[in-house]
Amino acid sequence: MPHLILEHSDNVALPDPVHDLLADLHACLEQTAGVDPSGCKSRVYGSRIYFIGDGDAEMSEHGAFVHLQVSLLEGRTDEEKSVVSTACLALLKLAFLSGNADLDLQITVDVRDLNRAAYAKYVSFATAIAGASGARAPGGNDGGLPNHQ
Repeated sequence: MPHLILEHSDNVALPDPVHDLLADLHACLEQTAGVDPSGCKSRVYGSRIYFIGDGDAEMSEHGAFVHLQVSLLEGRTDEEKSVVSTACLALLKLAFLSGNADLDLQITVDVRDLNRAAYAKYVSFATAIAGASGARAPGGNDGGLPNHQ
C-alpha cells in the first residue's frame, strides 16, 4: 500500500540508478513502519518549472529541492511518523548531497495519512495460475476492504 512520490527540481542530479534509492526507501518503510515492501508504489517526478524562496537571481541559479511524500494508511502515532520521516530524510541526504554540492539543496519529507475508509485497492496478478478465473494472491484485496498496511 504505501505510496512514495519523490519530486525534485530538474537541476538536481539523481542517484544512479535511482531504483536503488527507491528500493532502500521501501526497505526503510518495512523497518520503520512495518509495511510489506511488495505493496509499496514509488514514482519520481522532475519539475522543470519551479520557484524557490523569493526568486532572486542567485537562488534561481543555485536553488534546488528534493521532496518525498510518503502516504501510509492511518493509524500510526505522530512519533511513529516522525521516525519514518527522519529515516527517509537520512537516506535522501546520502543519495543526493554528494552529487549536488554546487546547489543550495532543500530536502524535505512529508509523511501523510491515507483515510482507511476512503482508500480502495485492487490487484490483478499476471502471475496467477493459468485458467483460474478471478485468481488473487493470499491476503489479496478485491477492492472492497482496504489492505491494512
